Amino acid sequence: MTTKSGIQLSLLTITGWLVSLCLICSPALPADAQTTKSAQKHGFVILDGKQLFVIRSNLGPFSAEARATNVANRLKKLLADPDINPESISVLNDSNSTEIIAGELIITSVTDADAKAADRNRQQLAEEFAGSLRTAIEANKAQQSLSGALENARPSYFGKSFMNLMMDPLSLKIITVSLGALIISIVGLLIKRSLGSFVKEASHRYASRKIVTFMGYLLIFILALVVFKDALGNLALIVGAATAGVAFALKDVITSLAGWVAVTFGDFYKVGDRIQVGGIKGDVIDVGFARTTLMELGEWVQGDLYTGRIVRIANGFIFKEPMFNYSGDFPYLWDEITIPVKYGSDHKLADLLLKTVVTKVTEVDVSNAQQHWERIERKYLVESARIEPMVTMALNDNWIEFTIRYIVAFRMRRLTKDSLFRGIMHEFDKTEGAVELASATFQLTDIPPIDVRIKQCRKETNDE
Repeated sequence: MTTKSGIQLSLLTITGWLVSLCLICSPALPADAQTTKSAQKHGFVILDGKQLFVIRSNLGPFSAEARATNVANRLKKLLADPDINPESISVLNDSNSTEIIAGELIITSVTDADAKAADRNRQQLAEEFAGSLRTAIEANKAQQSLSGALENARPSYFGKSFMNLMMDPLSLKIITVSLGALIISIVGLLIKRSLGSFVKEASHRYASRKIVTFMGYLLIFILALVVFKDALGNLALIVGAATAGVAFALKDVITSLAGWVAVTFGDFYKVGDRIQVGGIKGDVIDVGFARTTLMELGEWVQGDLYTGRIVRIANGFIFKEPMFNYSGDFPYLWDEITIPVKYGSDHKLADLLLKTVVTKVTEVDVSNAQQHWERIERKYLVESARIEPMVTMALNDNWIEFTIRYIVAFRMRRLTKDSLFRGIMHEFDKTEGAVELASATFQLTDIPPIDVRIKQCRKETNDE
């Protein structure tokens, strides 16, 4: 290897002597010809048809043109690396030259002869060359990015990429599950829309829609398990081992789901019913898988009216606490009011007026309630109940107390009571005092004058 290098060096030396001899022997050229020849010796570093900078002197056996060609080749090598950073181009000073490097690769060297030919100092010229190289790398990366984007945007490339993506096994599984979920959802939607033709009762329709939705989710989950069974591996074993822990940690959730099943199929209550549980009373506005939602009644509001608060109760309460249903199979309640009448009033007339008013106000409710009670007797072992209103009388220390017992729809308690009181007041006023309402009254009278006479007895002492 050393012998070969020595031979090359000898040949270059001989060639140099021959060139020098020819220059000496050749006639002098005009000034213009010398300038042209000198310009031709310059090495132009060109990239993509653009000139970056000019190398004006030789370096050892390498001419300016050869040096420029080497710089262009090294620059192309750098540009082939997509991760090249323009800031990696730096300048390293040495005693004889200034190196322009990119990482560990020397791009070119700037000598004192180069600086003299360019009429600059060596450091300044090296910085100019490095700046040109950075600019070229930035421009080339921007062009490559734009070209890549245009290439990817071509329909043929997009179609090829799309087909490759579609043929991927994981993509096929995802597409299968997505299409299956879409089909199951559409079928579920059609079933829910057609329920109105088969299920007439609104509460049963609502429960049926909930069941269809739940079954749809369950089928989609099972489809995903079947399609991805290879990827799941030993999932069944893992799930079996974790079942005990999950059941303990989610016992309340499981109880709520069991409660939902019991409510849905056990006819405990339905949407629209008025229930009371754990001291909370309200109308059922939704029955979810885990919780029942109530519109609250009572609390600071009297007369079974809404408070405006929405209460959510876990469905598991039906296994733990008593639940009162105000509507259920019999959507009517028995209610009572008491009317105090003064002693001395015509109690027979009072009794007649009270029966007349209550019969008129509750006429429609009595007719409807009678039909519902007949269904109760057929479904449960209960005795016949009196549906018609009833007026009873009792005497106490202050007045004659009449008690009116009547049937009323569970949502109409307050309005019915208001109608009764207004009708009773109107009828009593027409009696012109024959029947009067009593009230507890207290009368304070003046204290009678007290005459206190004190007799003073003087005891006469006889000193004698």
